[in-house]
Amino acid sequence: LRARQQQRALFRRAMSAADKKELKKLFAKSYLKIGNRDELIRRLRALAKVLGKYQQEPDKLIQGVPDSLMNTNLMKNKNKEVQVLVAICHGEILRIWAPEPPYNDSQLVQIFQLILSQIHGVSKPASPLFSKYFHLLENLQMTKAFLILNDMHEDLTLRLFRIFFDVTHQNIGGQVEYYMVEIMKDLIDEGEGVTQNILDIILGQFAASIDDDEKDSTSMARSLIAKTESLLEIPITQFLRDSIILKSESHNSEITEREDLLKILRHLSLENTDMVLQVLTEYLSFLESEAAEDRMECIDFFGTLFASPECPMTRQFQNFLQNFIGRLNDIDPGLRTKVVEYLEKVLHKSNNLHGKIVKMLKSRSEDTDENVRKAVVSCIVKVASEHPEAVPADLLYSLGSRAMDKKVIVRREALLGLANLFKQHIAQKWKAGKPLQKIQTNFTWFPTRLMQVSNVGPQMQYYVEGLLDELVIPDSYTPAERIRCLVGIYANFTSESRVLFANLLKSKKKMRDAVTSIMDMWKQCKEDPDDDVVRRKFDLLAVRIAELLPEPGGNYEGSKLVKDLLTHKKKTVITLLEKMLDQQSEYGVLKASKVELLRVLNLKNQSYLFVKRLIQRLCATLVSVDCLPVLVEEVAVHVSKKRRKLAIAGLGLLHEMALNFPGMFTEVVMDIAALVDDCDDAYLIELLRCLSLCNLEDLGTKDAKTMCSKLKQFVETTNPKVAKLAVRCMAKTPRCSTELRGVTKECASNLDIFDGRCAASLRSLAEIARLKPDIFSGVESKVVDFVLDDVLPMKVKKKGRAAQVLLKISGLKFLQNFALGIELPDLSVDDKVTPILEALFKTIQDENQPEEMELGIAKAVVKICTVKAFFKALQKIPDFYPGLAMVAESESFGKEFGTYICRRLSKGGAPFEFFPFLALCIHDRNYQPKNKRHMIRLVGRQRTQVEMFQKMNSDSMNSSVHLYPETTTAHLVYILSKHEKVDTDKPAYKYFLKILNNFFDCFCQGNQENHFSLVINILTRIKLHSDRHNPENKDVYRMAELAHHCLKNKFLGKHWKEDRHPVNIPLPKWLYKAKKDSKMSTEQYLPSEFLKKSPSPSRRAKRRNRKPSKKGKDEDEGQDEVAYVPGSKNAQKENVPPRKKRPRRGRTAALSSSSNQGAEPENDDEDAGEMDEEEEVEDEKDVELEVKEMDEEDEEQMEEKKKSARKRKPKGRNSTKSSATSSKSPRKSPRKSPRKSPAKTKGTRKSPRKTEAKVPSKSPRRGRGKSKTLNRPSRKGKEEKVAEDAGSDIEEDMPQRRRTRRTRK
Repeated sequence: LRARQQQRALFRRAMSAADKKELKKLFAKSYLKIGNRDELIRRLRALAKVLGKYQQEPDKLIQGVPDSLMNTNLMKNKNKEVQVLVAICHGEILRIWAPEPPYNDSQLVQIFQLILSQIHGVSKPASPLFSKYFHLLENLQMTKAFLILNDMHEDLTLRLFRIFFDVTHQNIGGQVEYYMVEIMKDLIDEGEGVTQNILDIILGQFAASIDDDEKDSTSMARSLIAKTESLLEIPITQFLRDSIILKSESHNSEITEREDLLKILRHLSLENTDMVLQVLTEYLSFLESEAAEDRMECIDFFGTLFASPECPMTRQFQNFLQNFIGRLNDIDPGLRTKVVEYLEKVLHKSNNLHGKIVKMLKSRSEDTDENVRKAVVSCIVKVASEHPEAVPADLLYSLGSRAMDKKVIVRREALLGLANLFKQHIAQKWKAGKPLQKIQTNFTWFPTRLMQVSNVGPQMQYYVEGLLDELVIPDSYTPAERIRCLVGIYANFTSESRVLFANLLKSKKKMRDAVTSIMDMWKQCKEDPDDDVVRRKFDLLAVRIAELLPEPGGNYEGSKLVKDLLTHKKKTVITLLEKMLDQQSEYGVLKASKVELLRVLNLKNQSYLFVKRLIQRLCATLVSVDCLPVLVEEVAVHVSKKRRKLAIAGLGLLHEMALNFPGMFTEVVMDIAALVDDCDDAYLIELLRCLSLCNLEDLGTKDAKTMCSKLKQFVETTNPKVAKLAVRCMAKTPRCSTELRGVTKECASNLDIFDGRCAASLRSLAEIARLKPDIFSGVESKVVDFVLDDVLPMKVKKKGRAAQVLLKISGLKFLQNFALGIELPDLSVDDKVTPILEALFKTIQDENQPEEMELGIAKAVVKICTVKAFFKALQKIPDFYPGLAMVAESESFGKEFGTYICRRLSKGGAPFEFFPFLALCIHDRNYQPKNKRHMIRLVGRQRTQVEMFQKMNSDSMNSSVHLYPETTTAHLVYILSKHEKVDTDKPAYKYFLKILNNFFDCFCQGNQENHFSLVINILTRIKLHSDRHNPENKDVYRMAELAHHCLKNKFLGKHWKEDRHPVNIPLPKWLYKAKKDSKMSTEQYLPSEFLKKSPSPSRRAKRRNRKPSKKGKDEDEGQDEVAYVPGSKNAQKENVPPRKKRPRRGRTAALSSSSNQGAEPENDDEDAGEMDEEEEVEDEKDVELEVKEMDEEDEEQMEEKKKSARKRKPKGRNSTKSSATSSKSPRKSPRKSPRKSPAKTKGTRKSPRKTEAKVPSKSPRRGRGKSKTLNRPSRKGKEEKVAEDAGSDIEEDMPQRRRTRRTRK
């Protein structure tokens, strides 16, 4: 400005006379009165140029210029250039005449209206007049001409503010915006105060919604507020506080919408935090409002504020964030969900998570509302997808735990998130064989969790299979990339997950075999339509396939959909199915066939999902034939580079694929055989096991010889497993007889217990005896005699114990395989097998034998019994059941033996008569629940087989009665009768009851009354028979009576009838034989004292018999224990809620106080109903005896014990006041203190005070819930009996008042 003033002064001094003459001409009144527009524009330009150089001191030359510029033709000219030039001239006049303009008020209004109308031009930089518009704005800002508006109408000021903010929406330059802000700042600074109208215009910019192609005007509003903060802070704060906090409308503001007000507050919080800090602090209190709408509004505000990238995380804002996170504990689940959604955006903005957020998200992942849990899962997945380093491992574990959620929507959201995260962070690395970064290792366990979820049920198994096949290992990858990912996944599997993965492949094989069988049956049905047997099998197999798939839902029938698909009329459908079932189909063919088949079928709704699951299970896309060469190469690379974990994983995959899809290995058998040359034993065993599962019969002559020459070198090793697998592979190779004969002779010559190769030789001979019995027949007697005479009787010494035990196990395996290799029918079966079985049971009873032999013999016997002829031979041995029972009850091997039996029974590889041995495996508490689940599953499976057998046969009832799982009750009774604890003076009835309870839980559950009557009838029929091996054995009847008594008392509340079963249940002939007189044994074999007691104490009794807590351990020492007697005083009555115990006098009071110290009262409502009327009668008698035996103690000691007992209060009950207060206000304290009325029975009648005997109270305290007592017998008679037994006189005319029973929630 100073430079311009100096330039104007020089201009004035440099003017000559001619110039002054020219100026007079320009400043003349008639100079601008011309009709030619072009000439007018030229003259206005000249005038504006001269005025721009004129100094701020008006002289006589320009006195007429203001009047000439106010000409109507100039002020209202429609030409844009004329208008802007006139406005520029007026601006120069205002500068020259400042501070007193040469215009009156009306003229100034016209001038400023003209100037304001030209301001819009600065928004058009491409306009030829832009420089003039910019000059006008610049001149007005420098001269501060707009300050005149403060003394004029406010409308012009408001119009100026609106025009400036409207212009800002366009693409203007930064300099233009700067001049506008300066002008508005000057107006606010020089004004008398900020009016509400101006405040509305400024703040309204934050609430206005603009289009995407327009510029935001909030930046100019923020700049203006920042420069005038000292003047605007108070009005803005007062306005926002009154409008938002107080919800007042006293400001008469144009901004009335609450949403707009919150937008303004949010924008100011981001830029001018200190200005609105007080308003934010007060508004934060809305988070604690009782109205859910206010809390939701506040959550939306602060959530959007924290999620903004511009949000400053100052200390104050961090405090706000802590309060915001606290809303995760809001009572409204919708608000908790909203908070989680906003926290997701907050975490996206910041890579560093606060510990408070992580902790609260972990807690909300277990929220009671499924929508909240789903929101937490979505939050973790989205944040981990973009910022994996921002999500700690424990939060990922919370995500994994939601994969087991009880709600399907949460579970599927978690599973889908795990699959997507694994695909994004892990699969892309593994497909290229690249190592993982440290942060990415946190995601490697995701497939393990997926496999664990697949064990939840069939529906989840199919869903997880789809995720593995399409998302975890993306279907867009090539077979080589897919197999690399699969190796990495399998390497990170836990042992449990590997078993589940193996089960998945077995399920695929099972489905493929079933579909292949049913398609073959359909071809037979078309060839012979009259064959009803094949048709019936076809229908049953279709039903079985439908049962393996999820329910289609709706009105669809699964079996009908299976039939329609597998017997489709279109040949295209059958051709595509055959391609899927072909093990030589490549991944691309399988993938295309699956898509094409779904397109051809064109199914909808539930039927589409049903058929899709079936097709998914049929296609071997997870492990296809073209993946095998790549897998073998990967294994070779990992073995050579000593990557043990990946090598073992690759070999494990080869083993599982060979086990379920052996037809895929035709082309890679020799490649696998090439790997056995330079391997250690760990890799060698897996490779040989894989080779033994392949179809080696298809090898050519040259390849077979090469294979045998490679395998023969491993037969002579000292490792029994390697030798066994090598012989097994040789036996499968074509034209191998010569090599096997040589191996047989060599191994038979090495049979010496002192030879280190003896164990390996026995395992090799065992495989030859089972697979090639004709080759083994030459050395049969020699090897069998060696094992029976030398190996089994051999005593194990401490030195070299491991090798000696291994030799004995090898001999045992030989006997097992030798027996299984005997061809049937064979007349010499009994002569060959019976001596072996007798020797095995003789060995198992030898106390000098190692414990490992007991388990090994038991497993061998179970496996030998898979052949029916051998099982019949085994039944002739009396020590059969006692010998196996001893192993099942072993604390060392009972769990392992039970698991083995479960596995054999589930596969159908053992007779169901072995089922009772599972009931004996009760020593391991951790294994017992799992064992019971296995037993229930096996019983259900057996019943399903009975149903299918009945559908297949006409005489179903009589022919299938021996298949009922309940028939094994007779076997268990026989096993227990041979138990060593039966012959003692005091038989272990409690132990036997535990076994029987464990056994009966698998049959009679819920309302299965028919099974109950069936078991009762079996137990009754036992008394019509006798022990076949020992007719004088009365323990059979004792155990049958014990089982009958246990079963009746266990299901006493069911009131089931002991109806006779429609079919006579035959007992096993090898255990029982019918009595000649056909008379039932009526003698009572159980002691009467035992029958009076309940054989199945309730859960409440078990809790009461537990050891005292550590807290009260010292206080309980030296005190007599109060034993639990069903029906006695210390047992909770039927349907009576728990109550606070009344302190008792004497020794009993001491016992009750000491035994209850340090323990909280328990809610026994769940056990109500377990006590019957007989138990309550015993309760009254025990109370009488207890009262008579009470001793007098010191009064002070009694009062102290009463106080300690009174301090204990049940959870959820309000503390009561003193007795005096409670008597005055019965509503708050419904009962008087026991100390005030010791002789009064609780809630019934009054009796005179007695010091000799005090009657314990009988009625419960009042609770908060409703009464759960239904159909209880009257308590009046019971309480009168108690009073009489205690020696108290009851006033008969005393009115009885019955209190309402309540229970705690």
